[in-house]
Amino acid sequence: MDPSAAFRRWKAQSLSKADLSRKGSVDEDAAEVVRLLNSRERFFTTSSCAGRIVLVDGSSGGFEVQKQNCSWLLVTHKPCGKNDMMVALEKASGDAVLKFEPFVLHVQCRQLQDAQTLHSVAIDSGFRNSGITVGRRGKIMLEVQSSLHLLTTGGPSSLCMLTTGSPVLAASAQHEKFSPHCIC
Repeated sequence: MDPSAAFRRWKAQSLSKADLSRKGSVDEDAAEVVRLLNSRERFFTTSSCAGRIVLVDGSSGGFEVQKQNCSWLLVTHKPCGKNDMMVALEKASGDAVLKFEPFVLHVQCRQLQDAQTLHSVAIDSGFRNSGITVGRRGKIMLEVQSSLHLLTTGGPSSLCMLTTGSPVLAASAQHEKFSPHCIC
């Protein structure tokens, strides 16, 4: 099959599917760039996140944050304050995992040159953890992402979160990371 025809078919299929993310829609702060890329003949987005802060109940055991079958105590795509974190921590059945995830965007590109152009823009814009992959069936994917993440554990049963300053420091750290590495 002609590579251009295959790309058009993949794009039509992808853009006609329902949004299967937990939120069920494109983040407001990522919507403009998603619309722009999807309106271009050479690109379409397969997933995006404007950047988020997640506090997950860690009672399931382990430090890894899994999206499936976990209890999300707090999810926000905007910076949050100490009170938001404290209210969410009160719902934890044990330790909680605080995770900051920066802006991420996955774009399927028609040609390698298209991906290289977008990759250069991403790198020049500070998204230094961006990369291109080429699949066995010829799918050319670009991931745009920053290298800055925050992952820490604590909660009602943990001394580190019981100290007066810890939630404030955690809130401060996520505020510092949020601004330059999200598109909000």
